[in-house]
Amino acid sequence: MKYYRLTKNRAQICFLILTSFLSASSASEKFSEEKLSGVYLGLEGGVSVSNHILLAPDWTETNCNFLQIWTPTGSDSFDTYLGTAKCIGFKVGYQINPIISCDVTYNYQGEFSSQRGYSPNLIASLNFLLGDIYTFKNISIQTVLFNINLSPNIQWGGFVPYISGGVGLASNKIGCMERRNLNYSTEYPLLYDLILYGKRTTCFSWQAGIGAYYVFHNNWRFGMAYRFLDVGQLTTGNYCTDAVSKASASAMRFIAKHPTFSELLVSLTYCF
Repeated sequence: MKYYRLTKNRAQICFLILTSFLSASSASEKFSEEKLSGVYLGLEGGVSVSNHILLAPDWTETNCNFLQIWTPTGSDSFDTYLGTAKCIGFKVGYQINPIISCDVTYNYQGEFSSQRGYSPNLIASLNFLLGDIYTFKNISIQTVLFNINLSPNIQWGGFVPYISGGVGLASNKIGCMERRNLNYSTEYPLLYDLILYGKRTTCFSWQAGIGAYYVFHNNWRFGMAYRFLDVGQLTTGNYCTDAVSKASASAMRFIAKHPTFSELLVSLTYCF
């Protein structure tokens, strides 16, 4: 009798699992019927977080007046972190079928900034301390990407997961880089305040991400996503001025290859 009851309970559990699976499948089929192919428009926004990058002088350049001016005091490391900035954009796409969609997205990320200080060194002959602060200002990124999105033909309570990948172009700009001398003695004035002007560059960019969207109306859906973004390259220009001496000259540019960002986005999409 005990074995019979145990077998019966197992059969009931299997039956419940089977009916739940069939219910989810029928919901998926219903969702597929409602989610017809067509054009969709969406807005998205969120936060873009810089990963650590190497934003360093381009030591291959030799035709510069200020060759060694960027050597940090006490260190030759230019590892930096650009911080966090807003990310806003829009997308236009086409739902090919319930599994595949493609879209074109435009996003603006900015303004990023970075500040890196170096330990002061004792100038024994003058009996005072000198240090430096490097500040990268007004860093902005604009991307236009073509993306393909894949989602399983299922939903759980209205939520549909998906993965995404895309390629395109990024327009990146550093406003300027300032190297300011810190004089730790009041007896001596500021020695230099160098401004290396920025530059805009256009580079190949790519992204990969995962997310899910919630269908709360036949034509509307709310989405949440994580995206890993590579924007190709960040660089300054070569023109440099000194606010103290009023001099100007060419200098080594700063360059970062393959800066990457981690982004958390929410979106609102209307499906026609």
